[in-house]
Amino acid sequence: MTLGRAPVAFRRVLGLDILPGSSAEAGEPLYACAVVSEGRVVERVERVRWSEIASLAARYGVGAIALDNVRELGGESEIAALMRSLPAGVRLVEVTRVAGEQLSVEALCALTGLCGGKPSPLETAELAALLAYQGVGSEVLVFEEETVITVGRGRVPGQGGMSRERYKRGIELLVRRKVAEIREALEKAKLDYDLFVRKSGEGYTGATFIVYAPREALAGLVRQERGHDLFVEIEPVRREKLEYRALGARVREPARPARSLIVGVDPGTTTGVAVLNLRGEVVALFSRRLLGRGQLTRTLYDLGHPVVIATDVEPPPSYVRKLAASLGAVLFVPPRPLSIEEKRRLAEEALSGSGYRIRDSHQRDALAAAFKAYLSFKEKLEDVEREAERRGLPIPLEEAKLLVIRGEPVASAVVKVARKHFGIEPRAAHQPLPAEQEEKPGASLASIVEQLLSENYALRRELRELREELEEKVSALHRLLKVRGSAPSSEVVKLEARLESVNRELERIRREHEELQREHARAVYELTGLVTGRRCAALKLSSALKLLDQGLLRPGALADPLIYVDKELPLDLLRDALLKLKDPARPMVVVTREAVDNLSQALPLGVVPVPLTTLCSAAEWGDFLFLDREELE
Repeated sequence: MTLGRAPVAFRRVLGLDILPGSSAEAGEPLYACAVVSEGRVVERVERVRWSEIASLAARYGVGAIALDNVRELGGESEIAALMRSLPAGVRLVEVTRVAGEQLSVEALCALTGLCGGKPSPLETAELAALLAYQGVGSEVLVFEEETVITVGRGRVPGQGGMSRERYKRGIELLVRRKVAEIREALEKAKLDYDLFVRKSGEGYTGATFIVYAPREALAGLVRQERGHDLFVEIEPVRREKLEYRALGARVREPARPARSLIVGVDPGTTTGVAVLNLRGEVVALFSRRLLGRGQLTRTLYDLGHPVVIATDVEPPPSYVRKLAASLGAVLFVPPRPLSIEEKRRLAEEALSGSGYRIRDSHQRDALAAAFKAYLSFKEKLEDVEREAERRGLPIPLEEAKLLVIRGEPVASAVVKVARKHFGIEPRAAHQPLPAEQEEKPGASLASIVEQLLSENYALRRELRELREELEEKVSALHRLLKVRGSAPSSEVVKLEARLESVNRELERIRREHEELQREHARAVYELTGLVTGRRCAALKLSSALKLLDQGLLRPGALADPLIYVDKELPLDLLRDALLKLKDPARPMVVVTREAVDNLSQALPLGVVPVPLTTLCSAAEWGDFLFLDREELE
């Protein structure tokens, strides 16, 4: 069985399928095995154990092991152990997981024409290898892009006198020299790492490196050793759970919580970590042994976006400096190391009313560092809220606070974020801002605008992600159909129909995206007009009455006394509604569809009717009618 030219994921692949009656739970299972090289099956084995599979993989230099179901290898810990026994760099592929969906082996046979009916284990192994070779399926991610190197004493000297102590010191110095040797090799190769050592006198009883590179990157740099005096073990870091990535798919950053975080870190063999939000509230507090920066980064990203990394000592430890640099976070270092009494006081203040409690000194020191950092920024963070409120700008405050943390002046940060979110280009330096820009719009208008902006951005992001996901599925299905070597079967017809459906869905999303872009452009135009004072917004009467009922709008609290009568009401009800909304001390303008003559007598004193037909610039959008201020005046 061979395949023609097509996009190739791996040059050589070893396919497996478990034999009937065999099970990973019942001992070492048996598999059928096929090796594919350059699209051609070069070896078939009907019965093989895993130890023989590892030898075959090494002999042929395969790039991947492919199965129809990776659980045939066992549970997650068994899969990790088996993958560790393979040559470094070999990937694991599940061919039945296509673009995030599970297909049966029978369906793959029908779709590709490589086999018919229910295939035998050997045919299934061949199918898996050929499909993985062509880039069909998903890579099973077992390990992180990290490797742990452990160095320790090969044996501990028993009881004895001075000679025992000399021997013990000799081994510990040997361990220290080996650690220095590995450290030099990693630095020469420019590989990032963390190092945790266990000291004893002048030597080390052991050390652990966490290297931020896959196992294969260490080939030729560090080798495993197991001797009488010391050992060196090299292990890839296992993921907390198996993950899947479609072959050929772009690596996408997972969605993360948007909140900004201040993180205090007390590094060491046991590392303490304290996480606060920008209000100084404790979000997480923990300590762990041998906590590498990679694992800590993943944990922090599950909680939010780290913007400040804090330490309690000066100068800051290398671990903390590297962590801040990798996260793009501001590094906070106190002007002098914090005393134990000061750390105790800061930690108690931070924990007040939080429900958390300190379990060790590492957590205390980390919490003190984080809270000290928060206190240093607190006044400016509160200034951001006051400045945005003073200007009446409904902006994402955390973005402005992040700019301030990074050194931007408060007023400048608020204006920058407002310009970004409203799509406003800055004026030339010599042009003064109009006085209207300093006026504070009504609270109801501000909150509604903020909600519209938030929904707009969220929907655009959701559509973009959905479009990317569907494009990946189309690409995967095209690769699968290219493999087909026989006339279309009913399964193929079904899949092609599904592909056509996906393409229609993509076209619908494209149209929705274009419509959303038009809506966004309109929103930017109207909101820019509001901020600059060129446009004004008349709240629809129906919306105003709803806001009154919900308690979101107080009688007489409209910042711009403008109302658009969007629905016909009996004159007495209209008069009562306008009386609720009108500020007795100010006149009100009412835009109406009806002739002014019909309303003048019924309107309350101080209410000026303006017919909609006389306003050329009027544009209805959402809960508002937008108007040119000059035209209205």
